[in-house]
Amino acid sequence: MSTQQYGHPLTQSPSHYCQQKLSMYPPNQTEHSVGIAALGQDKVLYIVIKSDGHNLTPTYATLVDAMYSQFPQAPISIEMYNWDNTSGGSQSSGSNPRILAKFATYLDLFYTAINRWKSVRLDAPLISLVVPLTEQKYPSGKPTSLESVAIKDTDSVRDMNMFMRFMSILWSGNAWSFSQFSIDTYRAFNKQIFPDLPYSRLTHLDVESTVTAALVHEILSEAFGITKCRISDVTSPGPSRNCLDAHTPNLEYLQLDIDTMDFDKAKSTGAIVSILNKLVAPALTDLRIGYEDRWSGTVFTGLCQRSQFKLETLHLNNVSMSPRHVEQILILNPTLRELVIASQTSIQDDEPQILLTEDILQKFIGGKTIVPDLECLAINITAVETESGWFRRMVRDRFRHGSLRQVKINDAQCLEERDLNALVELASYKLSLWLDGERYVDPRWHW
Repeated sequence: MSTQQYGHPLTQSPSHYCQQKLSMYPPNQTEHSVGIAALGQDKVLYIVIKSDGHNLTPTYATLVDAMYSQFPQAPISIEMYNWDNTSGGSQSSGSNPRILAKFATYLDLFYTAINRWKSVRLDAPLISLVVPLTEQKYPSGKPTSLESVAIKDTDSVRDMNMFMRFMSILWSGNAWSFSQFSIDTYRAFNKQIFPDLPYSRLTHLDVESTVTAALVHEILSEAFGITKCRISDVTSPGPSRNCLDAHTPNLEYLQLDIDTMDFDKAKSTGAIVSILNKLVAPALTDLRIGYEDRWSGTVFTGLCQRSQFKLETLHLNNVSMSPRHVEQILILNPTLRELVIASQTSIQDDEPQILLTEDILQKFIGGKTIVPDLECLAINITAVETESGWFRRMVRDRFRHGSLRQVKINDAQCLEERDLNALVELASYKLSLWLDGERYVDPRWHW
């Protein structure tokens, strides 16, 4: 469902070009075809369970040795998340009683060290099949050290009541350290899925699912300590006009993308704007917005004035706005260091919207410039007015006299030849230049 996962037939976003957000969860080692039981640099024992449809790796003996002989005191990260990648899918392993019995044996072993659990990443359908096969079904101890939980595919769980009870154990009782939650599911996310999820304790929330703007606002209002929040598919309805603002004094990172089905059907919901209209986020430094068809300069100005934040990173990915809106945003946020802009394709004439006009480009140059500390610019070149030559002048000036050190261009085939030559020349002076996802390397650097 994620736009970043499947892309979009309209303008592709260059938002992945600049530095990526820090991962909320432990290093993902699922690219390996076999399981892992190894101590990480952070002194956490990482356990990744894999299945080939017949056996599980690591072996049971390997796990016992790692957990109780080699690293008996180490916190444990457990991953039974992408197991179906190697076993032919949930239905394949789900119909294999032998494999499920082995999973149950592993889970019983993990129960014995539940007080050492630091993070878990779980495939919900697998857990719902395995838990009833364990000796005691539910752990008797408490996950007192558990910090993060990630789950996926809750829509495929056969016994939701049993699964909800299992998950409730992970964040209830003495699990006061629990603060990070991630869910990836096709079913629309709502509070009824996990009614006892303690939002007030969350610092990190990552939802790869459809969520109404009204619920996003409600969650942000409850999650007083949240620092990072990503919602992949925001849809209408939005919060009511009479509701109070959501105050998030610690929120530093916010990523909101419009539901892709709404976007594909050209439904102008204004869902993201409705969230921003009821938000106060004074600590916000990184804001990423995607696929919003109904932008409001008034709402964004209000957000800036209420919050008084100092944005350093701003991604505007396929957001329908005018050059006037872009100029207003840049003037309101002089502290920006990273700017990503990908314009929508106009429905009327199938042409990309020009967002960086000659007039705006000129304001990047001179004494009182906009965003004077900009270090990274990633943009669809089709969103830039290039015929006048002001784009290459701006980049040259910012590189030589400012802090600009990285330029990343999407749709590079549309670059004017003189612009391309100018960028290549600057790359020879160590400007980091990327063209359609590939870093340009000066041939003179090769021996």
